[in-house]
Amino acid sequence: HEVAHQWFGNSVTARDWDDVWLSEGFATYFALLYREQFDGRDAFASALQQNRTEVLQASRKLPDVPVIHRQIDDMGAVLNTFVYEKGGWVLHMLRGEIGDEAFWRGIQEYYRRYRDSNASTDDFRQVMERASGKDLQWFFAQWLTRGGNPTIDATWRYDTSRKAVALTLRQTHAGAPYRLPVEIGLVTGGTTATHRVLLDGASTSVSFDLAEAPRA
Repeated sequence: HEVAHQWFGNSVTARDWDDVWLSEGFATYFALLYREQFDGRDAFASALQQNRTEVLQASRKLPDVPVIHRQIDDMGAVLNTFVYEKGGWVLHMLRGEIGDEAFWRGIQEYYRRYRDSNASTDDFRQVMERASGKDLQWFFAQWLTRGGNPTIDATWRYDTSRKAVALTLRQTHAGAPYRLPVEIGLVTGGTTATHRVLLDGASTSVSFDLAEAPRA
């Protein structure tokens, strides 16, 4: 973690304390990448899961606290679970959103451009948009400037006449719905077929053709 700061936090320094996740979130994620390199993928995934648990626990206590501070004036509160663990998770989710190739191309360009200088979250966003060719304003606003996390309820039934699984997912948290992908696993026999569904509204309904009713 501290070695990672030589690149992100020291060489590329956040322009404002409100953007301290550009230091701590990066160091958190890059420490996990080191663990993956030397301890394997399972260790990486296990550490991500532990960080997720910590973020969810912190969010229950502080549901309105975002990753990016809102003009923080108490420097004693500048560091928290959100700038560390959730900041690291934002990078992991961004990687999933734009793909490995664009993600690493963007990270390298971000470092090259702001080496021995200062950067803001908006600077980082613009670099990643150029690297990916995608508009990422919604992603950065949703995960960095908004407190809390999405909660999802799901119901499903098997339609024997159509031979299809009908699934409805509802975002039940307070406030506007998130835009996020969810993977759905349909278990039949000894196999699981996985489908990726994009949630972008309060309720999303989908169906999957299936010869027999799933076990789960």
